[in-house]
Amino acid sequence: MKVVRLFTLHHTPPRRCPKDIRAALGPTTKKTLYYADLPAKLAIELWSCFRTALLPLQRANKLTGVLFQFPPWCLRSRANYDHLLRCKEVLAGAQICVEFRNRT
Repeated sequence: MKVVRLFTLHHTPPRRCPKDIRAALGPTTKKTLYYADLPAKLAIELWSCFRTALLPLQRANKLTGVLFQFPPWCLRSRANYDHLLRCKEVLAGAQICVEFRNRT
């Protein structure tokens, strides 16, 4: 299962977010959002939605991994490493698969 774009630090049009997240964001002039743009409460809600979507696969023992494909502009940094650790923590119990598209 591939994670939501926002979790891999990709820019994401607000219309690609779940309706309740869009409604909670309110009107925005931004054409794209980044994970850092989400208030903490909405980030938690988005993770909750994603974990809920994984449940049927986990219950059926069909979830072999959760794929994070980070973009080329995701550089090696302490902040990005910490983000990856938080993702792993939120998905505790799931196998995390990571693809970095930057050689650093």
